[in-house]
Amino acid sequence: MSEFNAFVLKKFRELAAEKPEPAEGVKPSSWIKQKHYKFEGSIDEAPLKDLFNRTFTQDDLLPLRENRAISTPDLCALIFMWGGMNRDHGKMLFEGNRKWLGVAEELRNGKISAVEGYAEFYKLSKNGELKGCGPAYYTKLLYFLPPDGKRGHIMDQWLARSINFLTESRTIKMEASYTETVSQDNDEKVYEKFCDLVGKLAVQTNSDRDVVEMRLFSTGGRKKGDWRRLVSQQQSALLGKYIVVHNAEGASPFCGAEIFETEKEASEAVRNEKNAKVAVIKGSAGQN
Repeated sequence: MSEFNAFVLKKFRELAAEKPEPAEGVKPSSWIKQKHYKFEGSIDEAPLKDLFNRTFTQDDLLPLRENRAISTPDLCALIFMWGGMNRDHGKMLFEGNRKWLGVAEELRNGKISAVEGYAEFYKLSKNGELKGCGPAYYTKLLYFLPPDGKRGHIMDQWLARSINFLTESRTIKMEASYTETVSQDNDEKVYEKFCDLVGKLAVQTNSDRDVVEMRLFSTGGRKKGDWRRLVSQQQSALLGKYIVVHNAEGASPFCGAEIFETEKEASEAVRNEKNAKVAVIKGSAGQN
């Protein structure tokens, strides 16, 4: 049985069919001018010179993990710049406890897996030794630093909310602020499950894992991608649809459920099932 809700998966296929353009980060020069980070390498020489005064994408960043002309701290800084980290948080991170850089180095050298790296970052975070950096940011290191075959996925709010929506669950714990953010309480078991679900979604959609990640992330800004807009509105996205629960007496509303656009389709699905029930969705579907 698929771990994804059939109706939401169908919507993902429809709305996220096209691979979005790679997301761009801020210019490194903006961090330098405001003294939020001082590069170890020379900004007058490659590879930093090539990136210093322009925005850059993940396609620019991925090859840098193999370029030892750039130090691991500098590469981590570029990753955070690409991710849009708050500059003050970045300064706090690099000027504070630097144990996390040892984990970053092990990831870059392929000595530990992404899940093992997550476990180390999680422990540091719980001990107050990773100030300014939560799961949405340290999972970016798990995506960019390891060699191919050991890379993880970025568990930011958009991927986490997407996976929760697709599975109609709270697999990844979220915290409410002005928007939903990934909770600091998600341990390595949650992250491993998250990565497993991204991989399964890639299989279900006949896609590369990196492409699926970009499709889940979708497009932000003023002109949001269709999938992100649906995820943003997920509390009402399923209202008015018809839910069929197969032999799920006492279960949560979406346990073992199928969702259909019309009452006719739902009724057809339960024609020969004595205990199945059909109901129109009236509540907040995204809150299960």
